[in-house]
Amino acid sequence: MDDIENRLMEKVDSIADDLRSLAIRIHDNPELSLEEYEACRLHTEMLIEHGFDVEIGVAGYDTSFIASHKSEKDGPVVAFLAEYDALPGLGHGCGHNLVGTIATGSAISVMDVIDRFGGEVRVYGTPAEETVGSKVDFIREGLFDDCDIIMMAHPSYHNADGMNTIAMMNMKVEFFGKAAHAAAVPEEGINALDAMISLYNMINAYRQQTRPDVRIHGIITNGGDAPNIIPAYTSAVFYIRANDREHCNEVYERMKGIVAATAMGTGCKHKISQVENFLDDTMTNYALADIITNRLESFGVDVKRTKGEHLSVSSDLGNVSHIKPSVQMLFSIGTPDSGNMTEAHSIGFARDSCSDFALDSMLTYIRAFALATYDILREPKLLTEIKEEFKRNSSL
Repeated sequence: MDDIENRLMEKVDSIADDLRSLAIRIHDNPELSLEEYEACRLHTEMLIEHGFDVEIGVAGYDTSFIASHKSEKDGPVVAFLAEYDALPGLGHGCGHNLVGTIATGSAISVMDVIDRFGGEVRVYGTPAEETVGSKVDFIREGLFDDCDIIMMAHPSYHNADGMNTIAMMNMKVEFFGKAAHAAAVPEEGINALDAMISLYNMINAYRQQTRPDVRIHGIITNGGDAPNIIPAYTSAVFYIRANDREHCNEVYERMKGIVAATAMGTGCKHKISQVENFLDDTMTNYALADIITNRLESFGVDVKRTKGEHLSVSSDLGNVSHIKPSVQMLFSIGTPDSGNMTEAHSIGFARDSCSDFALDSMLTYIRAFALATYDILREPKLLTEIKEEFKRNSSL
């Protein structure tokens, strides 16, 4: 390593204990989406302590923030994305205590090289990834418009050069019928629950004709008020997923037709609405991912090269990846028998997300992000290659 690389590693080492403490404190105080006040406070206080300018409450979210450190010299804007919301009943069963800490730690670590070579480093605190997907609103507000590269990392049970998530749309379905006494005069009612049950059956039949990558799943949120009353109102929420947004749109339109047909067949009226932001598939920038992966491999980390392989999960990072060169690396927090992402959103994953193994892995990825940032700043051709790949993929 050259002198700058050594200083970068020394910087990470100097804040390692504080970063471990940050990840553990957020893990031990899990906050649900839109309620991440303590996590937001802990991240922003650490960033302010290290000289970042911080704005809290952006894009309409009380628990969001943007932290920035800008060089006196012109240069690229390097962004790291932080997540820190937890899951109901599971705490940090997706490891967002680590996701946010990697962003904050990486940004602090590269301040000196930003000053030396020019540019700006930012941390975007993006709440509610598990629900509404706040990054979509950050995009809508133009908050990423001047970024050159965007990086983050998500915990898993293996290391990989990208988390290629699939597109997801949501649909709230409401049926409106007519209440009547279920025993005395059932013929006077219009049964909204019959409509909802019929809809479920029709969706199950439709699944047989969908592509293998399509997922349709949902829950009934209101099934009626009492068994002796013909239900006048029912509601449900469905998620529709597919590898790409275009096909997801096609399935969504087909679903709308199924809902309308069900309403017609049962005599109900219906309403379809959106409850959360729609999510795009992830367009991993492999030119950027390769730079980070090469640094990880120099540490002896075994990193899977995904080559576009999809994971059947969804993230608002997907939307970001379609407007700016982006990557969401995967980093291992342990080695369970499953060996893949399927154990996320579990009590075991929440336990592992504060293990010594996970914290060590977190610090390794911070080091790799810091060194990769240095590589990009000192070799402008790398940024050119990153942007050229983004442009090619965006035009497909």
